[in-house]
Amino acid sequence: YWNVGFAPSPIDDVGFLLTLLDTLEANYNVDVNRVYSTGMSNGGFMSYTLACELGHRFAAIASVTGTMNLNQSSTCTPSHPTPIMEIHGTSDGTVPYTGLAGSMESIPNVLDYWVNFNNCNTTPIETAMPNTSTSDGCTATHFIYENGDQGVDVEHYRINSGGHTWP
Repeated sequence: YWNVGFAPSPIDDVGFLLTLLDTLEANYNVDVNRVYSTGMSNGGFMSYTLACELGHRFAAIASVTGTMNLNQSSTCTPSHPTPIMEIHGTSDGTVPYTGLAGSMESIPNVLDYWVNFNNCNTTPIETAMPNTSTSDGCTATHFIYENGDQGVDVEHYRINSGGHTWP
């Protein structure tokens, strides 16, 4: 798992990823203005951690079934408006949509943090997505918070009745 602050650990995954990024940029033709982080579950937590701690190196992040640690927003220091995408099921039993007391922020709180940080419209455009898989018992709703600083948006795909899985 990625060390994202759940428990004390001597492992510096942020430092590891910074070294990896430095090495890739030094050895390959990388457009440093188009570096992104995405992950599922613990990888989603890590993407938020990278946006907070290494925001100057990432253009945007996306999280699937991940969130931020409780109160992480109080120490989060992104260096620029950051596009965010969160894809999360409302019935996720591993990383609950409503958060987990003492450890995980709710998805609405995470969205509020990034909408406010990015200075986006606080009322989203809401769109019901086509139900392309009628046998899974889920539907999806897309929320987009537009017009943030530097044209940044925050997007959320709420997977209604979705669990801790790829939608």
